[in-house]
Order: sequence, then structure tokens, then C-alpha cells
Amino acid sequence: MKRLTVNFFILFLIVTLSSCSNNGTKEHDSVLEIDYKNLEEIKLSDYVDNIKVVKLATSDDVLIGEIVKVELFNNRIYVLDRLSNALFIFTDEGEIIYKLRKIGQGPGEYNTLFDFAVTDDGLYLSDIGNAILHYDKDFNFVRKIAHYSIAGNFVMNDEYFWIYREPVPAPYSQILMIDRNARTLDEFFPKKASEDGMNLASSNMFQKHESHIYFSPRYGNTVYKWTSENKWQEFITLSFGNKTFHGDINEYYSKMSEPDDADFPYIVRRDFFVFNNFLLCDFNIDFRLYCCFYDLKTKELKAGKVKNDLIPDYESWFPTSYNGYTSQSNNCLIECIVPEWIVSEEYGYYRGLCKLDESLKDLNEDDNPVLVIYEFK
Repeated sequence: MKRLTVNFFILFLIVTLSSCSNNGTKEHDSVLEIDYKNLEEIKLSDYVDNIKVVKLATSDDVLIGEIVKVELFNNRIYVLDRLSNALFIFTDEGEIIYKLRKIGQGPGEYNTLFDFAVTDDGLYLSDIGNAILHYDKDFNFVRKIAHYSIAGNFVMNDEYFWIYREPVPAPYSQILMIDRNARTLDEFFPKKASEDGMNLASSNMFQKHESHIYFSPRYGNTVYKWTSENKWQEFITLSFGNKTFHGDINEYYSKMSEPDDADFPYIVRRDFFVFNNFLLCDFNIDFRLYCCFYDLKTKELKAGKVKNDLIPDYESWFPTSYNGYTSQSNNCLIECIVPEWIVSEEYGYYRGLCKLDESLKDLNEDDNPVLVIYEFK
């Protein structure tokens, strides 16, 4: 299992940068002004109703090395593991149901899994090459939806797919929109030639909550929402005052001689999550993780360090996982914890999880990750 290191935080800081190039509309729901000089302590209990701990089953055939996405759907847990290039399906108590791993060039086979979605009619898996593969509820292959574009992450509804294009010769558009028959319908958010080849960020780009689709450019502080008028509308924009990045991506590199330069001049968005009543974004300042919670009803904004007061003696960075990938599903946020962090003396501050769930007391360092599922109010 990998450990989270300072270098990993540096990677976040380097690559989650802003870009002003897009073709969304300019109607703000809100600009969130974050006073980075006066951050507060935020109690997680103000936003989260319930916490569930799930110990994923471990066996010789079910070994997870790097979780990159988790989905909760119809009392099942779907886990995409990058190292084994497979999708694991568990019960909501962590027992294994099925392992989907079909690597190859034939029908229903893929090269590299990058993303997935679960719907009422089955599974949709993104092969990083140029296709989305559809499997039914029993994991039988249905069809290949070829879009002929280098792509990884995607989001979908009952009619359309929005696919994030990985770097191709610029200028190009970041989002390709296709229908269920793989017909190209539109393209969005043009990319400049000067930004070609820099799309290596770990920040998330798409979120889906209920029937709503959201997107934030990989180098952007604005979150867009797909509207009934078939366009992207600005939903919120993070502003950090004089530390907000507004220029070309190359301007950032010209101001930073080393990745750990103490004089780094900007604060940048990392990930964003949309729940029933809240929008959550996180960001780094001096390699420390902070969050802002925005109440979608009252418009109240709080920004600062989160105190996880719902778990005894628990001092984690929130929200994060051992590999930096934190998932949102339904109205929940899912944190992935390496067993070593729970059982080791070195990471003893995670032992509070054992007080929440006694089954973790028998945990071994080589077991699969533990999921901590936060259900929001």
C-alpha cells in the first residue's frame, strides 16, 4: 500500500491551476470570496448526519492497490482499482460480489479502465483509448460506444455522454458531447495551444448529483452546471483575492522555479463535491489542506480547517484518501483509508476508527482499504 507523502501534496499544488478559456455562459449563481487570512475551524458535525465504516473483503483474487473511484448504487459498492485494472463490486457491508476484469482487444474487453458509471441499465466503463463499454446488470457485455477521441473521465445521463478529452494537438475542446449512438453533438471549453500537454492534474472535473451534471475545468476555479437549455452555466467561482490565479498556465510556471517554492503566489482549487444542501471544495495553502462549505439554500460560506468531531481521536485531513482520490456518490463522500494507517503506531491518530467500528480491531496491514462513508445533511 502507498503512503501519502509531502511530494503528493506538491503534485496537487503544481497541477490544479486556473484557466480562463471556456465557452460557458457568464451567469454566476455566486462568487465565493474566501478570506484566506482568516480561516476558521469547521466542525464536520455541522454538515454530516451519519458515518458508516466498510471493511472491504480481502482474498487472493480480491486485492486492491489504488482506488480511484467509488460508487454506491442499490446497496452495492463499486470500486475501480487502477493497479489491477479492474472493477470490484461489493455488498454494502463489504463482501465481494463480482470482479470485472476483461483486458484485451476482443468484444467486451478493454485496454485501461479510467472511469465508470452505474445506472439502472448496467455499467458504463471508460477505456482510456476511445470508447465507453456498456455491460448489463449481470455484467454481460452489451455494446461498445466508440467516440474516437483520447479520453478518460466522463459523466452521463439518460440521453448524453460528456467526455473529457485528454491532450490532443491544440487547439481542441476539453469536453466532447455525444448521444447514446456515439454521434457527436457538440464540443465545449476550447483549450489554447500554450496549454497543450499539461493535463496531468489530480483534481476532479465532473460530478453528478441526482439528475444534475457539473463540470470544472482541470485548470479552473469555476464550477459549471448543465442547464435544461443545453448549455454550461457558471454555478460558483472560487475567489482568493490577490492570490486567485487568472492568467495563462505558462504564467504560473514563470513564477515558480521549484515545485516546493515557498513563494508560490496562488491558491488553487483541488476537488469539488455537490450534495443535497452543500457544495464542498478543498484547496491547499502552504501544502496544507483546507475546505470551504457553501450552503446552497442559505448561501452561507465557511472556509478553514475541518475538525472531524464525529470520530473519536481521529485527526485526518478531510476530505482525502491515501492516493488523493476521494469519491462522491449520491449524498455521500467516501474516504479510502489504508489499513496501515489504522493499525500502525506511526499513524496512531487513525485508531479512532476502531472505536467507531470494532471489526477493524482485527485489521491487518495487507488487507484491502477501509471505506469511511460520510452521509451529508
